[in-house]
Amino acid sequence: MPDVGTISFGGLATGLDTKTLISQLVSLAQQPIQRLEKSRSLDEKKISTFQALNGKLLALKTAAQKLRNSTDFFARTSTVSDDTKLDASVTSTAQTGNYAIAINDLAKIGQKTFVGVADKTAQTLSGTFTIQNAATNSTSFTISFDINSMSLEQLRDAINNDSNNNGKVMAAILDTGSGMNRYRLQIKGNTMGTTNDFDVTSTASLTLDTDTNVTFAASDASFTVDGVELTRSSNTVSDAIDGVTLTLKSKTTMAETLTVSNDTATIQANIKAFVSAYNDVRSYINTQSTVDQRNPQNNGLFLGDGTVRDINSRLQQVMTGAVAGLAGDYNALNDLGITTDIDGKLVADDTKLSTALATNADNVSKIFIGSDGLSGLAARVDTELDNFTNPVGGLIDIHVDGIQEQVKGINDRIDLMQKRLTTYQNTLTQQFAALEQLVSSLQAQGNSLGGLSSR
Repeated sequence: MPDVGTISFGGLATGLDTKTLISQLVSLAQQPIQRLEKSRSLDEKKISTFQALNGKLLALKTAAQKLRNSTDFFARTSTVSDDTKLDASVTSTAQTGNYAIAINDLAKIGQKTFVGVADKTAQTLSGTFTIQNAATNSTSFTISFDINSMSLEQLRDAINNDSNNNGKVMAAILDTGSGMNRYRLQIKGNTMGTTNDFDVTSTASLTLDTDTNVTFAASDASFTVDGVELTRSSNTVSDAIDGVTLTLKSKTTMAETLTVSNDTATIQANIKAFVSAYNDVRSYINTQSTVDQRNPQNNGLFLGDGTVRDINSRLQQVMTGAVAGLAGDYNALNDLGITTDIDGKLVADDTKLSTALATNADNVSKIFIGSDGLSGLAARVDTELDNFTNPVGGLIDIHVDGIQEQVKGINDRIDLMQKRLTTYQNTLTQQFAALEQLVSSLQAQGNSLGGLSSR
């Protein structure tokens, strides 16, 4: 007799392949689930495709932000007439033009050098030794030692390790290599400028060398910019000219010329990166919007999608339209040699673009930046992209949320249908098992009657 508690039975009484029958009936009942799974798979692909589009739109946003205001748009470059005397780096806030810079003195750290001793390890020093802030240094500190019976090495280490030092000065021993008093103690400040100077007072066995080549006070850099006298505590000066960092290298006998100009190569590269990022968006949308009339299942995932159509239309309108408030020769991308091809992508004429930047960078910038309170192309694109890519309430976020809700609904339906299918399969199993039991019982009765009739 078949076991009604399991799926596995052989149809011994009926001669039917009940396992195959059940499998086929269950498979037929499973088709609605398979259709839902296919729909879910398509929705999941759409989600991935929209996320990829979002990434490309964010890349376009990054490119637009490099052009949306004057600080970002105007890359600057600089040259100096003699880079052995002076160097400079500039940011986009620097004003273009020439600056005459003369260097009178470089900033220096303070240095104190002492007359030598014969043995740096001999504990023969005597007296006291004091280092403290100079009158020009408002940061008060004192490093003081009784150096009786100390060696020069011990004094050096004591100075460097003293808790009141904290990096203000550094002591070292110089070996002149010859002479009876070959070992010389030298103390240097760690920071340039008069406000970081120090004094040393020594009694008895250590004598300060007064040669100004080896002993001197800390000093400030002294220089002029277009005749205006300036002093700074460092030879790296970032606050004398807006957007310019000067590196003073050596004294000059005459003023050197610093020239700040537009870095048109970088500006052009940023514009082309913006064009390329836009084309990447267009290409992706085009690729995902294809039509396959013979095999519609292969149609692009964006085909007929209203959200994508809206994004495409709004971007194209901004990119190809004229910028409000601008008159004259420059008010749209096509004035820079950037035109639209048959696929809606932009094509840049490098020669025309570089000529426009070289001859009229300010007017070119207004296409991207805007003028008189009106937004330029880059700012408008950036704003539109905010509407598209905002992770909370942006067009793509809302659209993807809707698809994810569809997927959730499909998953719930599949779970419910799967439970029903399991119940259906169990019911079939029990029904066929009952059929086998009935047929087997009838066969037994028939056999019994046949035995009686044969007597």
